[in-house]
Amino acid sequence: MLQRFFLLRTCIRKALIDLNVDISISDAEIQCIEDIIDCLEPVKLTLEEICRREATLLTADAALSFMLDTVKSNNSTLAITLHASLLRRILERRTILSSLLLYLHTPPKDQLHQDYFGTMSKVSILNTVKELYTRYTDCDQHTQPDEITLSNEANEQPNRTKCETLKYLLSQRIELYNATPKTSNIGNKSITSIIRQELSLFEGGGGRGQHLEFVYKMLVTIPPASIEPERSFSSAGQICTKIRSRLNDSTLDTLCFLRSFFRQRNSTSQKESSG
Repeated sequence: MLQRFFLLRTCIRKALIDLNVDISISDAEIQCIEDIIDCLEPVKLTLEEICRREATLLTADAALSFMLDTVKSNNSTLAITLHASLLRRILERRTILSSLLLYLHTPPKDQLHQDYFGTMSKVSILNTVKELYTRYTDCDQHTQPDEITLSNEANEQPNRTKCETLKYLLSQRIELYNATPKTSNIGNKSITSIIRQELSLFEGGGGRGQHLEFVYKMLVTIPPASIEPERSFSSAGQICTKIRSRLNDSTLDTLCFLRSFFRQRNSTSQKESSG
């Protein structure tokens, strides 16, 4: 709206004169509108980039750094105030996972925009990598065998009804989740030493080791915003209306998938025909 007004400012002034309206737009007001446009334009571009489907925490950091640099370069009172507010809000919402992913993606000596987001200490990096790795590898190693054991135990009781079997599996699952996992101090020490060696090699110019690569691949899949779930909710809301309010979850998932598939196929065919 402000961009259109700014582009039509000369025509609007002439129209006010022709209509004999006691409203005048001063040069200071026009300059204020231009300052607002210059400050909000990079914010708009940054939000569009963060909301893309292929956006990651890395691209989000790059977009946010670009936004802060562009707003700061305007040198107006509004730009200075907006820059300080944006930076404070970003630092409040940004997590250490973004800093860790930036560290694992780019060698520390080549990292940019450290003045905005800062860097993690080596101790914090070591502890975070160890926590993420052990958390998800323990889930992969312990959850699947326990599920197989529960299923076999349930099948060994043929006289139970289906309801009794489900109750038994539910009680076993609750006990499984409530059980405290046993950890080995020797294993923890070995993982810590291995990760410390991989970090030293990585900082010396080498590649990412097995543990660092595992954590990197995990972090790079995190979306920077909740736009994609919002798209899914909006798409499901267009299908599940008052008339079709009794659709079950599987049917709704299938319809949403088919809708997205045919839209993408039509878009691809239109690009091929136009090209």
